[in-house]
Amino acid sequence: MYVSGLVSVMTAGTIENSVNNATVDVSVNVHNTAFEVAVAGIVADVRVSDPEQKISLNSCSNKGELTLAPYLEFKSASNTRNVGMKACGFGGIAGWLRNEGVYEFTDCNNQGGITIDGYNIKN
Repeated sequence: MYVSGLVSVMTAGTIENSVNNATVDVSVNVHNTAFEVAVAGIVADVRVSDPEQKISLNSCSNKGELTLAPYLEFKSASNTRNVGMKACGFGGIAGWLRNEGVYEFTDCNNQGGITIDGYNIKN
């Protein structure tokens, strides 16, 4: 699951002079350990196929509030299987820089609040 105020998944190119003012509020019920979540104001998931490939974000700003509220319940091995996320990326500008590449962030800033709500994480 990749959620952002502007771009969910970016694989190439440049984003310039962009602002997110929207609130991004993600509540997710996680049922398997293969589940991945990335949340951000501008780009949730940044991934390249070539380590020489360049991705640029220039003059980007997140002003929106970001919240991730996972609903997880972990139980003992004698009760039921563990449930959880495989991985999580979370950030004001970019949530997850997925793999090796050339990433250039120039004049980018986050002004919005970032909250991970652990209230629904049990056991």
